[in-house]
Amino acid sequence: MEVRTTRFLISTFPIFHGVSKGSRSARVRSPVFSIEVSCGGGAYRCHQPTDTMARPPAPSVPTIEAGGAGHGRIPGMRSIIWDFGGTLFDTYPDLDRALCRTVFADDAPEHLLEVGRLTRVSTGHAVRELSRRFGVAEQELRQAQADVKDAWMSEPAPLMEGACEVMHAVHTAGGLNLVATHRDRASAEQLLQARGVHVDDMVCAPDGFPRKPDPTMHRELLRRHGLEPEGVGAVGDRPADAQAATGAGVRPFLLLSPGIELRADGAEPIQSLCEILTWLGRPQQDSNLQPTD
Repeated sequence: MEVRTTRFLISTFPIFHGVSKGSRSARVRSPVFSIEVSCGGGAYRCHQPTDTMARPPAPSVPTIEAGGAGHGRIPGMRSIIWDFGGTLFDTYPDLDRALCRTVFADDAPEHLLEVGRLTRVSTGHAVRELSRRFGVAEQELRQAQADVKDAWMSEPAPLMEGACEVMHAVHTAGGLNLVATHRDRASAEQLLQARGVHVDDMVCAPDGFPRKPDPTMHRELLRRHGLEPEGVGAVGDRPADAQAATGAGVRPFLLLSPGIELRADGAEPIQSLCEILTWLGRPQQDSNLQPTD
């Protein structure tokens, strides 16, 4: 069989989910094919038999002890509800820098930290507070935000480090990668397409759903896919994300930013997305994804 090699920026979802139909398969052999991907700043190679082109049946996952002493046990968490910007995609550096330069005309570390503490509540909150504190027109700040989104059309924000590994582990376990976001659908789909990312479903607040911390978007995803809350985790970077997850009865993970203190009652604080692998019953060093030379 002819061997063809293509690089693209996402993990091995065409292997496990029929929607992608294997059209992005990168190095194909029979009876085993491999896909070579670049994700989170590193390249990975995954080998799977050809009969895994369809999603594997959901295995029986035992109860997992995660997080060490004092943490509860959860039964077979397989699926993840992702927040979008700041969680699945690493959007904060560009956004914080743009707002910082608009207000302070620089991106000094202390100024970036001040802006970051506000954007971790919400972008709207940051715009209002920066305008109030420093006398910058809200319209000027919103234009800076719009300019960032325009720049992403040609150079999209990268996937968050560890997202590739977690999404791969979810599909390996027979679970679903779902998204609940405040972002408009066109913007979200453009970024997904630009980075070659496949998700199983996405609910966007502008489509008629209340914004987080209201749990309606999470509940809608559970309803659509017949998922039990105890088998689902939700990861976000703001307390409102964790509150929405808790309201829907799913396990909340709060992705922390260095130097910015965030708290949400009942949420599992994580420094890296790869920490979620433990809750999925996988080691943090995924054996199926190994760096290539």
